[in-house]
Amino acid sequence: MGLPGNAEQRLAVVSSLGATLLLAGIGAVTSSTVALSMAVAGCMMIAALSPLGALGAVVATLPWFYQPIAIGQQEFAISELLLVSAAAGTSLRIGWELLTRRRSISDAVAALLAAGSTRIALILGALSAVGLWLALHPFDPLHRDDSLREWRWVLAEPLAFVVLLGVVATSGSARRLLALMLIGGVSVAAAQGFLDILGNGGLAVEGVTRISGPFPHPNALGLMTTRAIALAIAWMALDGAVRRALAVPTAIGVMAVLATFSRGAWASLTVAVLLSASHLGTWSRRIVLAGPVAVVFVAMVLASDRMRSLFGGGSGSLRLSLWRSATEMIRDRPLLGYGPDQFLYAYLPRYVEPVAWNERFSSHAHNLILDFWIRLGIIGCAFVIGAAVVCLVALVGVVRRPRTDDALASAAVIALAAILAHGLIDDAYFSHELAMSGWLLAWLAVQPGCDGAVEGARNGARPRLWRRGFHWVTPLRQPARRRP
Repeated sequence: MGLPGNAEQRLAVVSSLGATLLLAGIGAVTSSTVALSMAVAGCMMIAALSPLGALGAVVATLPWFYQPIAIGQQEFAISELLLVSAAAGTSLRIGWELLTRRRSISDAVAALLAAGSTRIALILGALSAVGLWLALHPFDPLHRDDSLREWRWVLAEPLAFVVLLGVVATSGSARRLLALMLIGGVSVAAAQGFLDILGNGGLAVEGVTRISGPFPHPNALGLMTTRAIALAIAWMALDGAVRRALAVPTAIGVMAVLATFSRGAWASLTVAVLLSASHLGTWSRRIVLAGPVAVVFVAMVLASDRMRSLFGGGSGSLRLSLWRSATEMIRDRPLLGYGPDQFLYAYLPRYVEPVAWNERFSSHAHNLILDFWIRLGIIGCAFVIGAAVVCLVALVGVVRRPRTDDALASAAVIALAAILAHGLIDDAYFSHELAMSGWLLAWLAVQPGCDGAVEGARNGARPRLWRRGFHWVTPLRQPARRRP
């Protein structure tokens, strides 16, 4: 917003670090509502200085969603507070530009409408409306608050995030910065997992010790890490210029995925590696493809008990039982489903199978299609199937072409394909960090098609139908600007 690309990026990075350290630091030393409110106000000022930096802070802090900050009687994730700060700061920035005549009213309105009318924003807005109605009328009215909370986490806040992306992150440099923030934040969370091991932490099960970092379970760390590292691996394969910058965080992330011993994360990462290898040279491709084979061999040696238990009463057998139960649930309520965060309240008393009794407190169906159908009804099912088809069609185009005009967009498509692979056997959306990062990847994948629309809005070059709507509330000609 008004600065050269390099200066804007440096300001965004400094602002992102400043907002994160300010809020996290004060939240770590005090629970005072006054102090935390002042910290949020300070983050708003930082966001007004650099809206892109505030959004970068939101993305980088997503892995710490499960370590909230208490404000009074309520708890909020640091990424949620930063999102509120980013929205308020961006509004302040636009208001200041209007007051100082750096931006005209018609341009501001056009940019906001363009951000809210992108394909992603419209689709997510429709899902949010459906989700809100279902959250207000859940399967179990006693847990309406839980349903509304999940709606806020996975639909309302991602919608606000996507609209902010449309206002702030319209340039190629901004998109790259947000992608780096996602990869960097996940790599720091992965490193935290290894530090926990040094402090005798981790989860010991089936003969192995699994790391979880800031997440409540190793599978959750695997879910978040694979999507960011899949993006990094594909990006490096498509664009040699970023390999040096991404080498270290990618290596940390890959080691963390292996250390989670999450078989779903391993499979997802393997999909990303195989898809990315098609864009490498012959020898590089052979070396990369040898990686998954070596991982499987080492896993069979070091974690043989865990690997053999997959369908011998392990998680594989439990998933089959969960899928059967979820199918029965859908058969009983095929149109409306059960509402956000209502799986457990229907599954436990009515549908759990005896063989899955040890996992009777599962909160999701461990399958992307079943989860969307149960939570958002037939509309949710139609959305996720349509999104999968669009992603696979785009993936075919990415794999067929050895190079693309936008390496980051193609890498995001590969990362989304990895998410779909992981979503076949685990939760892939219905938590705050997964929903936010998923929509960010979708934005990175389709944003090149939106650049012209957004820039046109800023230049006043909108289609005539849009312009007629604008001129009902704004004059066709703006007053002449005063010369300094």
